[in-house]
Amino acid sequence: MLVFPELAPGRAITLPSSTQTQPRCLALLGDDLVTIDQVTGEATRWIAAAATWVPQPWAAFAAPSAAATGSDGLLLVADASGLWQITLNGDRRLLRAASAGERTIGVGVAGDGRIAVTTNPAGVLVSADGGQNWTPLDTPAQRPGAIAGLPDGFAVVDANDRAVHLVRDARPPASIGAAEGVIAPLAVAAAFDGVVVADAVSGRVRRYAVVGDTVIPAEFVDAQPLPTAPPLFQRPVALAAPIPTGA
Repeated sequence: MLVFPELAPGRAITLPSSTQTQPRCLALLGDDLVTIDQVTGEATRWIAAAATWVPQPWAAFAAPSAAATGSDGLLLVADASGLWQITLNGDRRLLRAASAGERTIGVGVAGDGRIAVTTNPAGVLVSADGGQNWTPLDTPAQRPGAIAGLPDGFAVVDANDRAVHLVRDARPPASIGAAEGVIAPLAVAAAFDGVVVADAVSGRVRRYAVVGDTVIPAEFVDAQPLPTAPPLFQRPVALAAPIPTGA
C-alpha cells in the first residue's frame, strides 16, 4: 500500500495498487512518484496529473534497495551493482560500482546536492562532485541502513543501536532513539522541521522536529497516539520526500 500524507495531520491519500507486488524503493520526481519492485526490479511511475500508474521503460534493477532524486532532477537507484543515475528516457550511468562483497543499501541527497550512500561494509560515503569522488562520512552509526538528505547534512538509520543519527554541517550531532519512542527504525525522510521516521515494530510513521541538538517528537501521520489505536501500517519499509532546502 502506498500512502501520501497531506498537510493536515491525520489525513492521507491512499493510491490504488500498481502492478508491483513488493514495491520497495520510493522517489519523488516533481509531482510524480516512482516505485521499484524489490523482486522484479521493475519501475513504475505514478503520474499525478493523470492519476494513473505507468510502467517505466527502464531495464530491471538487480535487487534494488533504495532510490532518491538528485539535485539535477535525475533518479538515483541503489542496487546490487552499486549506485545508478537514471534519466527519464531510461539511460543509466553507474555513479559508483559496488566492490566485491559490498552491498549498497541506501542513498540520500542533501540540500546542497551532495550524494550519500550507505554500504556494507564500507559505511557511509559522500560525494560532493556528482559521484566522481567519494569520502567517508563521520557518523556514529555502526551499521548504517537507510539514509535521507537534510538541508545541511544527512540522517542515517543505525540498525545496531536502533536509532537515527543526524549528521549536520556546523551543528551538534543529534540522535533519535528509544528515549524518543523509536523501537526499530527502518526508513527515514526529511521533514520541513526535522525528519520523519518509519518504525518496523510499532508500524508508525512519526515526525520529529529538530531544534539545534534537541529532538522533539511531533506527531504520527495518522494523528493517533499510542497505544490507544492499532498501528496504521503493517510494516513501513520506505519513505520519500522532496529534496530538502534551507539550512
